[in-house]
Amino acid sequence: YISKCMKVLLEKRKLEIMQYVFSYKEHILNILKHSYNKSIAEILNKILTNEDRYMTGTSGEEFASDKQEILKLMIDKMRPNNSIEDITNNCFILCTLVDTKQQMPFFMNEETLKEVFKISTSQHPMSLRAGLTYFITLNRMKNSGAPVAPASQQFNFLGMNSAPPEEKKEEELDFSTLIRLSIENMVNFKDYLLKKNENEPLEMQHGAKQIPFGLDRLKIIEWLHSLILRNEEGICKKIGELEFPKLLLNQMKAYDCLLYKSPSPRDLSTSRMPSSA
Repeated sequence: YISKCMKVLLEKRKLEIMQYVFSYKEHILNILKHSYNKSIAEILNKILTNEDRYMTGTSGEEFASDKQEILKLMIDKMRPNNSIEDITNNCFILCTLVDTKQQMPFFMNEETLKEVFKISTSQHPMSLRAGLTYFITLNRMKNSGAPVAPASQQFNFLGMNSAPPEEKKEEELDFSTLIRLSIENMVNFKDYLLKKNENEPLEMQHGAKQIPFGLDRLKIIEWLHSLILRNEEGICKKIGELEFPKLLLNQMKAYDCLLYKSPSPRDLSTSRMPSSA
């Protein structure tokens, strides 16, 4: 009920609420502690995607200086030691911030990208899917900084809507670091595809049981596809060197079932994304 009241206040008394929230960094940190909760995550999403319009005066400047610390904590929430809900909700909010083109210097920073790749290659299926979803969101952005598809079209498990981007000229984004790190980390995802599939067998229509390909592996394919669409020579060359096409064809032939029986309805799964994603 409190979260519902907060959402109403954010709609009706936005200026006052936002100024209060930004007056003390601990307000945001306390909300972040409970980001595993869907309703709290929705509030955090609304606050962070609107903050630039309300950060004025000394308190706003102080909060702006702490913004990167908050974003780092959100990325840390995608680590394997966190709950499925924490990983899922924080991934969504971060991708929404990318879609609204806020804090792009932070998101495209080499240190940030390395940290997310480290999370993605932790051998944890949920963290892998969250990290690669983050990179897919970046890869789908045009060089002008305008997103190809908003996060609201990539996610529907939280029912959140991204704030519409403001009409203004965007600065050119430098994708060179992202491309370089993607190429360097490709071998890690090849190793993941080659490791033993630990998904539990699912019963097929004909009665036999089949180990599913898994959404973690499907997410790797989606990530590779988003990289190929960037049309960078180095990417295609590396994909060929690692023999990804041959590997993926051989693996796909070995599976009759490509789906994965999610342990939770709140799981980060591409099966719940619309076809446009």
